[in-house]
Amino acid sequence: MGGRIIMYGWFLVHYTQVVLAINRFMAINCPVQYNAFFSSTNTKRLLVVLGIYLLWYFLVGFIDGCHFIFLQTNWQWTFEQTQCGLILGLYLDFYFTIGLVLISTIIDLRTAISIYHFVKSCMSNVVFIVDLSLFFLGPTIYQGLLGKTPDTFGTFVINTLTMEAHHGVV
Repeated sequence: MGGRIIMYGWFLVHYTQVVLAINRFMAINCPVQYNAFFSSTNTKRLLVVLGIYLLWYFLVGFIDGCHFIFLQTNWQWTFEQTQCGLILGLYLDFYFTIGLVLISTIIDLRTAISIYHFVKSCMSNVVFIVDLSLFFLGPTIYQGLLGKTPDTFGTFVINTLTMEAHHGVV
């Protein structure tokens, strides 16, 4: 019985990770649809459906030869050494779990790329604000540092350097 509960919980965690990855992706990339899709009611429904769907992982353990057992000799959980145990262990537990983890990772990477582009855009705007500020405050800074008002060449250098610095960074 313990093996069935562990197997149910194991897959519940992995399916939930996929749902969480989709949740993060939609929150970043589709905020309007996110509010409708992941409303409190829909999230509860999704978790109930997921919990009911995953009952087959629990129920398969009642089939003879498909047990997930604990070996006391080496303190290890394993599937029985039968055809059913091999299918469950290799295809369901190993390959399918890797597939779920890869799906979660791909979705999370796409979310991270979206966040990167957002941060890059924000930083470009911050640099532009600093550029504009230096463009207008440059002569004042020049006067403060050198103790005199910039001449025509000094104003040209200040304005050109701030613009070039902005274009060089962004």
